[in-house]
Amino acid sequence: MSVPAPVPTAPVLAVEPSSEVGTGHTLPTPFTNPITDLPPPPSPPSASDQPTFIDSLPWSSPAPDDASPAAPPGPAAAPHPPAGAPPGPAAAPGGDEASERTISRDQLPRVGAQTVVAARCPAGHLSPAYAGTCRVCGQPLPAQQPVEIPRPPLGVLRLSNGDTVVLDRGCILGRNPRVPAGHSGEQPNLVKLIDPDKDISGQHLEVRLEYWHVAVKDLGSTNGTQVVLPGENPVTLRPNDPVMIEPGSKVILAGVFSFTFEVTP
Repeated sequence: MSVPAPVPTAPVLAVEPSSEVGTGHTLPTPFTNPITDLPPPPSPPSASDQPTFIDSLPWSSPAPDDASPAAPPGPAAAPHPPAGAPPGPAAAPGGDEASERTISRDQLPRVGAQTVVAARCPAGHLSPAYAGTCRVCGQPLPAQQPVEIPRPPLGVLRLSNGDTVVLDRGCILGRNPRVPAGHSGEQPNLVKLIDPDKDISGQHLEVRLEYWHVAVKDLGSTNGTQVVLPGENPVTLRPNDPVMIEPGSKVILAGVFSFTFEVTP
């Protein structure tokens, strides 16, 4: 049995360091093969995977100098009137001047004022639509279409001192009248009565208007209130119990002061 001959190997050459470094000669560079089996570099993370940071808050950063303000929205287009509609009223000349004119208080609606259903007599007086005759002149009311209107003044109170109170709203009579606590609706007139003897109470009587009707109510006065309806005997009012009165009625406060309810055009 023969032994195979050993495989000859290439002799290893020892590289001697050059003793002439600094004379312009370079050291021999060992040969290296290119590296081809390294894994590819990782791809950069996508924008969704990268953490986000807020550089500044929008309300804390000044607006850029060249930023122009947003244009205001234009006026909404006016709706077109339907075909055949009558033209609207022409604008009054000098609109700014007209808007500065003083408005009469008589043209302003009263806060809390009631509305009533009315009819007119031949003389033009307003009366309840259900009435057969005019409440002012007594003429028969012709057939007509009733209208709903703000309640007109229902008459006047003729005071025994010569004054008159228009019943365009209710009223409180007394030496020191004031609106009762918890009062709702239209604000009443306050009628102050002079009474050195103080027979009349500070809050003596309330006159209330309910649609076409007039009622009086004693407010718990000390010396009471009496009502005399036309052709009737005097009746003493119970405190806080309203009673309807009609034209020609007389109301007596504490036996020292009175007024008469009258209807006026």
